[in-house]
Amino acid sequence: MRYLPEFEFPPYSYVPGKTAHPKSHPSGHQCPGPGVAACCADLPSEWESCQLYLWGVDLFNHRFYWESHEAWEEVWIALGRRGACADFTKGLIKLAAAGVKVLEGNPMGMARHARRAAELFELTKAKAPTIYCGCHLDRLIANSKAMHSSAVPNESLPLVIELVNRDDGSVG
Repeated sequence: MRYLPEFEFPPYSYVPGKTAHPKSHPSGHQCPGPGVAACCADLPSEWESCQLYLWGVDLFNHRFYWESHEAWEEVWIALGRRGACADFTKGLIKLAAAGVKVLEGNPMGMARHARRAAELFELTKAKAPTIYCGCHLDRLIANSKAMHSSAVPNESLPLVIELVNRDDGSVG
């Protein structure tokens, strides 16, 4: 499932120490996709129209973990880095960082980031509805906790973020 099929994925997923840095290396892919202007400051109520948020979901779901981290970090900054939505977005950033650690083969790093993601999602859940920015918080919490206590999966996280359609409650 793609949320922004009009944007092409980068030619590779950046893995520190294994591939060219997307921004600083001359042959880096420069993280194509929507820019900060495509981010809305009112993410909780306008998540379906925030291209940068949706782009982060697409990237994450297709194993572009570093790139999704970058997209969501721009959203987090646009949100002012504080409040329930910023905590939620930081949780997504931590999930993406866990994915990078999987690609690096670093189980301790994956567990550390997954644990922090679960904490941030729990903090969000205490202040927000169970479905937040199209995500089932309980699923994100459970998956993050499961990753914290498991071995490093082979090449990807055992998680795909499925967004709930606001109109009918269905996934997609």
